[in-house]
Amino acid sequence: MMLRPNCWTDSLAARMVGGLLLLSGMVGSARSEEAQGEQARSLQSALDSITAAELQKFVETLADDTFEGREAGSRGGRAAGNYLLELMEKRGLKPAGDKGGYVQEFGKGYRNLLGIVEGSDEKLKNEIIVVGAHYDHVGYGSRSNSFGPLGLIHNGADDNASGSSGLLELMEAVQKLPRAPKRSILFVYWDGEEKGLLGSRHWTSNPTLPIERVKFCLNVDMIGRYRDTKFEVWGSRTGTGLRELVSRNNESTNLKIDFNWELKENSDHYPFFAKQVPILMPFTGLHDDYHRPIDDANKINSAGMQEVLRLVFRIVNDLAERETLPTYRSAARYEATRSHERDFEAAYTPATPRVGASWKLVEGEDGARVTQITRGAAHQAGLQVGDKIVQFWKRKPTKEVPLSALIWGSPQQTEMVIEREGEAGPKTLAVNLPGNPMRVGLAWKDHEAEPGVVTIVLVVPGTPGELAGLQVKDRLLEVNGKRFAASEELLNLLYKEPSPLNVLIERAGRLQIVKIHRPEDPAAAAVAP
Repeated sequence: MMLRPNCWTDSLAARMVGGLLLLSGMVGSARSEEAQGEQARSLQSALDSITAAELQKFVETLADDTFEGREAGSRGGRAAGNYLLELMEKRGLKPAGDKGGYVQEFGKGYRNLLGIVEGSDEKLKNEIIVVGAHYDHVGYGSRSNSFGPLGLIHNGADDNASGSSGLLELMEAVQKLPRAPKRSILFVYWDGEEKGLLGSRHWTSNPTLPIERVKFCLNVDMIGRYRDTKFEVWGSRTGTGLRELVSRNNESTNLKIDFNWELKENSDHYPFFAKQVPILMPFTGLHDDYHRPIDDANKINSAGMQEVLRLVFRIVNDLAERETLPTYRSAARYEATRSHERDFEAAYTPATPRVGASWKLVEGEDGARVTQITRGAAHQAGLQVGDKIVQFWKRKPTKEVPLSALIWGSPQQTEMVIEREGEAGPKTLAVNLPGNPMRVGLAWKDHEAEPGVVTIVLVVPGTPGELAGLQVKDRLLEVNGKRFAASEELLNLLYKEPSPLNVLIERAGRLQIVKIHRPEDPAAAAVAP
């Protein structure tokens, strides 16, 4: 039997153990912060390897007359493929084509080029993220694929020397990481895209790796004409939570993003979507040089490409590292029009004003001077033009919570205190307001494509929501750092969290915090501890 220490020794031991545990916790926390810092530095080093200068160099090479427009199956197309193959090997990718090589041949001399970075996680490495770009173009052009003039080399600098160059930089960035991402990343150069998505269709029907391992596809096509601080991301409806995933990875690049709901059979992402794989496609838009001989390298915005690709790299790395991936949504096929997008985001009809009066603030005075009365609650309460409203709902209007917010937040039966010229002292008027109170002044929709997020469809003028700067189409993600799973939870956060509310929203792919000063209920304040 073990001897039991006396009480003094027991107490001393407890203090020693407690101190050691505290010290251990501090050391563990410091190590955790150090590891996070090292991870952030490694990620930044990888991002820094994506440069405008290298992108411009690659585009100029691929869009040079030497490759004669890179038509699939032509000598120029094969020469371009050989150039890319050499660079893939230099980047240390493992072959993922047929017969242990990088190439998958098909059709009339066409070739897909495939290399893989194997994942580092013993389990997750069996899942594959496909990152692809087509490297072919239309050669000298034909009546079926060119807007003319024909017979001249169509160099296709944007379509798709830009995406092909981008893949080279993404490969290099992945290799800069201290370890491979958890999931495997398959980099693919598709051939024959301009002839009907031949390369991606062939691979999804004859995969060189088991297609059931493919969990996501990111297609890089035409990213060379970034302009007006906005570009498009296609496919955000094909998997749950994809819009939020893109937006959170956009925090450092802060690009203005148009999340286009359209889902067309017009590039190499589509055969993967048809195989029930979620997809994304960054795209800087069509232009007048599209499929013409004048789509040349001197028109490429390589600095814009750098920003787009740094965002793409963050997305790919996030997908390859996270524990669970977005779930495929077949319904995206039926939502894939601009009209569906407009219908979902359409603004609700604004609410009718509650009090039936107009006022103005007078500098140096408290309260608000009434300038107009219409038929309604103000008229029935006996309010007159020239009255000064100094209190409403037992609250003085302030800069943060002005009179309009108090009116909207008040219950139907309330009162206001006024000062009227010619009368001694303030006067209290009973007010019967129509409609329900709105202490925030928002209405929203939710959708299973964006779990834990709501889309604002109404911002009532004069309410705290409008005063905070919220707009229709904004996505609301968090309140005071807290997430919500359903509208009921969001209502609780908006009405029960302490004011002011720090609300995280996403607008056009950009995250920002807005501060909502919600009017407090005087009755609740009176009984608060």
